[in-house]
Amino acid sequence: MVACTGDRRFELTLTQDRIDELCRTPRCKAPMVNWAIVRCARHLAESDAAELVDQARCWGYARFEDLDRDDPVSFKPGPEADLLVKAAVATGAAEQVIQAFVHACFEDPDLIDEVYDGEVALAMRHALAREELRLHRAAAKETHRIRQEARVCAGCGGDFPFAYVEVPFPARFCSRACAPEPPTTPRTVASP
Repeated sequence: MVACTGDRRFELTLTQDRIDELCRTPRCKAPMVNWAIVRCARHLAESDAAELVDQARCWGYARFEDLDRDDPVSFKPGPEADLLVKAAVATGAAEQVIQAFVHACFEDPDLIDEVYDGEVALAMRHALAREELRLHRAAAKETHRIRQEARVCAGCGGDFPFAYVEVPFPARFCSRACAPEPPTTPRTVASP
């Protein structure tokens, strides 16, 4: 049974003692990735850039609570940040999503030296840089995958000029000029 309230849908399983919130894409029966990422992995790329940045920030704050501040290098990233970055590559917002996540997860880089002392501050900077680099590599890999699959620009039909690099516009286009302008008003997900 599916229950709806506002823009949220829940699947009620009467034989179990839990309720799973469903992906916010209409008619999708898959569960959300987690409480901070409100679509399933399949539909996450349908989110606009602002939604992805908000979800990355929210998930980053949740991971901040799990971070061992005495040993931030031991941070073990889960697959959620990678999912957000891969979805952001499709919208051209990978850099904003990466920055939102790492700044929420670790600390604002400008404040690290004020919040932490000595070696802990250095370890925090190292962990932040390592995670940021890992996510940039994931973005570049996803850009490469999308472009290999598409083979030509969706806007002009030309070849892609970049081989294996993250781009600041949707990856299926060869340049910002070919990419459509992002919507100026946020999309809302309608209830079924």
